[in-house]
Amino acid sequence: MKVVDVLTGEAFLQGLLLLIATAALTGLLVPVVKARLDERRYRDQKVFESELARQAKIIDAQAAFLDELSDLVWGFLLRALALTYYAERRDAAKLEEAWMRYDAEAWPFYARLQVETSKAQRLTTAEIKDELEGLRDWFMSFDFELARAYEAGADALASSERRQRINEGVARVERALTGVAQELRLAPSPVSEVRGAFGRPISLRPRRV
Repeated sequence: MKVVDVLTGEAFLQGLLLLIATAALTGLLVPVVKARLDERRYRDQKVFESELARQAKIIDAQAAFLDELSDLVWGFLLRALALTYYAERRDAAKLEEAWMRYDAEAWPFYARLQVETSKAQRLTTAEIKDELEGLRDWFMSFDFELARAYEAGADALASSERRQRINEGVARVERALTGVAQELRLAPSPVSEVRGAFGRPISLRPRRV
């Protein structure tokens, strides 16, 4: 069979036309398919970035929640500790000053603690919220005790029972904050590293001068 016959044969021409059509179709489809893939990849990337940003905001909110809660409860417990401290020293002027400050901050403290407890419902679990509500109830009970003791005099404020209650408060605060930190997967802060309202580490043992 001659080459000319092959090149002019019907089968060859059909194959050639098919090849040309396939090449043309491929040239048209590849850019379209590539554009669709690029578009999908772009959408997936945007969704991924949006989710990362959302998670970052949640983590920031959780960290801020723990910091604010720590400052709040340790700071107010320190106010209570100041009462027993000045009562033990028999410093009437300082005791009166400490009581006025404590009494003025009591209701704002409970209001803020309620706000933080409500935040816990959104940022943590029901168990943590219950723990914080229990801590709030403890503070309110201890507040009534301090008020009665203050009216009774320095000896009542400086009693061993009051010191035991302070230690109980330390344990409850530490347990609540550790629970929140663990639930949020944040490193729990030991008592010695928790900073109070004055921006310095809180010492929960009064120093004798």
